[in-house]
Amino acid sequence: MHAFARISCIILSAGSSFRMGEHKALLGFGNSGATFLEKITATYADSGIGKVVVVVSDELNEKIGLANLNLSENVHLVVNHHPEKGRFFSLKTGMAYIEEGFSVFLQNVDNPFIYPDLLTAMVRVEEDGEVIMPVCQGKAGHPVLMNHRVCKAVAEECNPEIRIDQFLSKFRRIPVLTDHDDILININTPGDYALAFP
Repeated sequence: MHAFARISCIILSAGSSFRMGEHKALLGFGNSGATFLEKITATYADSGIGKVVVVVSDELNEKIGLANLNLSENVHLVVNHHPEKGRFFSLKTGMAYIEEGFSVFLQNVDNPFIYPDLLTAMVRVEEDGEVIMPVCQGKAGHPVLMNHRVCKAVAEECNPEIRIDQFLSKFRRIPVLTDHDDILININTPGDYALAFP
């Protein structure tokens, strides 16, 4: 069985992006000609992930439709009609589209630096812990791999406004060391973007 056969991905992209001034999903990934969303989803698809669920706002859903993006057939846009309820609500919204028993990579659209070798290393230790986190220079980065038991707990959580980091702190974590230091980058402002893509 392929290592990624029972693993999906949820990309959170329903935020307002007010500090950036435009939707981060549609930012250009350097000079690649691809947007953040195209680059992120292509990396997961090329790694063998069977389903990529992208949680978007109503406004972003409309803009993606107009932008004629190059997205793989396994990418599913799911609308969160209440993004003001926070990121965990978006996660729960996306989790409703994940098959039972699957583990999930949790990916933020403003952390666009993803590496197939890191994804593979994280999957290798998936059954050793419940939350697999890449670590560089002693700091946890992105994405996070949530074991199927954690995914079940997300679906059953009654408080949809709990912070994601607070929720995940209840589970056994396994660090995966990496030299990819850009997994620590969050791109929230035009200044962050300029630093990441000089």
